[in-house]
Amino acid sequence: MNYLAHIYLSGNDEQVIVGNFIGDAVKGRDFTHFPQGIQNGITLHRKIDHFTDTHTLIKEANLLFAPYYAKYAGVVTDIVFDHLLVKHWSSFQSEPLPLFLDHINMILLKWFHQMPLRMKLYMPYWVKNRWPELYGSFDGLCRVLKGMARYTSLPENAENAVRVIMDNKELLSSIFLDFFEQIQQELIVEKHIRT
Repeated sequence: MNYLAHIYLSGNDEQVIVGNFIGDAVKGRDFTHFPQGIQNGITLHRKIDHFTDTHTLIKEANLLFAPYYAKYAGVVTDIVFDHLLVKHWSSFQSEPLPLFLDHINMILLKWFHQMPLRMKLYMPYWVKNRWPELYGSFDGLCRVLKGMARYTSLPENAENAVRVIMDNKELLSSIFLDFFEQIQQELIVEKHIRT
């Protein structure tokens, strides 16, 4: 799961939202210097990642991107799932995405002082460019993938990724909807999901 899905799955607790958002930037097991709610969010982030990375539906989706991304196929699947979450947003959330993001950005800026440096450097781009909204279009998705290729070790294959999505639109939507229902059920059991 990528940032939007992690935030959506955080529920309504501000600190959990922040912890889940910064989860990838917090390394190791000792993160007790954060407030308890942010610690809970980091733990939730890791649970979501473990559930996602070991799920058969995710492995099925990864196979579609593996010819172009090899070991990074999972990273692309995460981004594509945020794209699909935007596309299916009204199925999960009555609040329009722009309003949801306005609220989330206020929370993230409020807790900016608690974020690791990596996230502090990322946050201005997140807020200014409203990255999750970019995921809704293929052009925006291409921009995100190309940007990641410039700043990370992700291969530059954005056009091929978009072609795979277009050629497998129904399959990927089906995988996403099935998986997202399962992860929400998993987190409801653990009392983390919004109600």
